[in-house]
Amino acid sequence: MNVESVIKDIKRMEGVRLNSIRPGAEITLLEVDEARERILVLAKDGKLKSRPFTEMRAILRGLNSLPAIRVDETLHGSGTSRNQPETIFANLPYVEWFKFEGKKHISFVNGETHPIGTLKQMDEVSAERIRKKLRDDDLNSITSIVVGDDICTLINSYERIVGVEPQAVCQDAYVVRRANSAILFVREGSFDNYVGLSGTYVVINSNKSGVSSPHVEICGKKFIIASDGDLKILSLLR
Repeated sequence: MNVESVIKDIKRMEGVRLNSIRPGAEITLLEVDEARERILVLAKDGKLKSRPFTEMRAILRGLNSLPAIRVDETLHGSGTSRNQPETIFANLPYVEWFKFEGKKHISFVNGETHPIGTLKQMDEVSAERIRKKLRDDDLNSITSIVVGDDICTLINSYERIVGVEPQAVCQDAYVVRRANSAILFVREGSFDNYVGLSGTYVVINSNKSGVSSPHVEICGKKFIIASDGDLKILSLLR
């Protein structure tokens, strides 16, 4: 999907009151100003807001490259009332929404599944298929793994320091997403009953097809253990 066609469809919603995924945050799309590259919307509280095309482009890039996105995360640091661009996209006829780990996500779907200017929640079978893809993407983007016996203390400390809440991805394993990377926290002894792995590991990719070196399996992914003294590496088998 290209930005020109999306803007054209957004323009079809001029003058329409759009329901939001979060009840109570409805907006009215007043004008798509292509010359100034902005979209004027009227919030429910009567405040006039201007949404730049840069937001639309950022959301579109995410939707074109990922199975689904959180608009708040995609537009992190790009202003307030980010539910407004989310509402605009969610009301397009080829976008549906669902929740993943308690957070709103939107996704492109095949064809137009609902009238323009309305919302559609994705059916549970399709939503779960995308949730699985998102979980797999998280595991494939891991850059480091923190292993410890007291996993609760580890993740609580991390959340307190950086302000990002870890999410469970499998039993005794939690992921923290940071831009295009992820940090995995794992309880020692929770995978293959392997112990003695406490510490922080850098994750690298491996093209090996077989597993001859010591390895562990974490959340369905195989990692070769390649540590030397203080240098700790887990090589992810592709």
